[in-house]
Amino acid sequence: MQPVIIPFQTAQPPVIDYGQLGPILSYILLGLFMLKWVWDMVSPMINKKLGSSEDNPGGGLPADVDMRLMASQVAQLCESSSAIAKALLPMGRQIDTLHTWHNVNDEDGVKVWYIRRSFYEAIRKHNQELETLSLILRELVAEQKRMKESYESLRMDVRQLVRDVANAD
Repeated sequence: MQPVIIPFQTAQPPVIDYGQLGPILSYILLGLFMLKWVWDMVSPMINKKLGSSEDNPGGGLPADVDMRLMASQVAQLCESSSAIAKALLPMGRQIDTLHTWHNVNDEDGVKVWYIRRSFYEAIRKHNQELETLSLILRELVAEQKRMKESYESLRMDVRQLVRDVANAD
């Protein structure tokens, strides 16, 4: 069935819903247009830099370029870059190991390598001893208060006894 077009009205094209792909496709299209625009601007400069000659009217590489020499230089560059990569591989492993060592936290969330274990244990032991001494001191203070109350009670009893003896005479 074909759509019926009424004169003096324009037919609306069908709208295709691409869902989430719509914005992505538009960005891809925009990127392609930008790449084309950049290529159009850069290609004349590249042709000018590489030069044009009668042997090579479209520009590009000059005719006297030795492709074998270029290939050997590219191979040397590849070999030297692989040698560099082989030399850097152990260093990368060492850096990963250092990161693993330094990324360890204790139960409080503090990095373990910030504090020596022996120092940490000494501080913990010292803290426990201070808590014990504090408890003993509180008990001593409470005992002194009880002794003071007993002394005051005894003193009052002695005074009362002295008065009673004095009154009995």
